[in-house]
Amino acid sequence: MANRYFSRYLSTDGTTSGTKDMSTTADEYYIVDTTQSLDIYRMIVTYQDGTGGNVSEYANLNAALTTGIEVKVIRRDGSTVLQDLTDGLPVKTNGDWARLCYDAQLISWGGGDDYFCVRWTFTRGGSPIRLEPGQSLRMIINDDLTNVTNHWALVQGQTV
Repeated sequence: MANRYFSRYLSTDGTTSGTKDMSTTADEYYIVDTTQSLDIYRMIVTYQDGTGGNVSEYANLNAALTTGIEVKVIRRDGSTVLQDLTDGLPVKTNGDWARLCYDAQLISWGGGDDYFCVRWTFTRGGSPIRLEPGQSLRMIINDDLTNVTNHWALVQGQTV
């Protein structure tokens, strides 16, 4: 089978049919393919929220997250961590995204909600994230994000 490009949101069931909006209570969002390997080149995390917030809070929640957001590669068994991409320091503030991936920006066009965007290019660190069949890339939301308008994580890469 030839390599082919994919662009998919992390979801609650790891497929295109799961819930993709992370503005909810604590949950896990991931991508998995049980039949082929995936090379993930980048992840784009975005959220929409009123008046942006500042570097020491998350979204516009007026505080840092209590436990934070973790990003991990998980073995097929669903529980064994192969790689902790946040290295034990979960994302608790807007500024923490810039600590991990540098490319973070707040977009504000005047009225209405602001948009916060993060681009985490794994290949800039040396190589894509390789997921073997059944392995998953997971974003683990450990806090309540129901007051955020919406929150997404899009991964892009190719099948191998």
